[in-house]
Amino acid sequence: MTKERVEEIVKRYPFVIRAIREGKRTAEFQISKRNFRIGITEEDMAICEIFEDIRKREKDPDVLRMINGLWKGRTDTAIMQDVHWRKNAYYDRKSKLVDKIYECCICRGYVDYEEITELLLLYLEELKGAKGAGENSFQYGEQIAYIRSRQAG
Repeated sequence: MTKERVEEIVKRYPFVIRAIREGKRTAEFQISKRNFRIGITEEDMAICEIFEDIRKREKDPDVLRMINGLWKGRTDTAIMQDVHWRKNAYYDRKSKLVDKIYECCICRGYVDYEEITELLLLYLEELKGAKGAGENSFQYGEQIAYIRSRQAG
């Protein structure tokens, strides 16, 4: 399972959950006269379960409005009007929600080791190239080299 898959399931949640409840293995739907088809796996069912659990536990009213908007399949623009956040703040919080779901998938064992190390490498390379990394840049480079040597060996 990848983080992109989590994003796709969250984006198309109403269609996926409807197919799951109907016992189907694929979600078929149409948006703007375009046909879409998403195959549903056990991992996708787990994503939906985690999403529901987070929805039930969330206390912040604005975050809950965002989650409910995604749950109903509303557009990002419509949800932003409900929560009164600026565009960047909305997408930052949505990204954090996807990260939280993905981390729960990691804890449940749905993400394989290679995917986790690839994400770690991307994160370290991002830190290494960040402005003002200075002396830490060398340290991140060493960590990247170590991880790559472990992957090769």
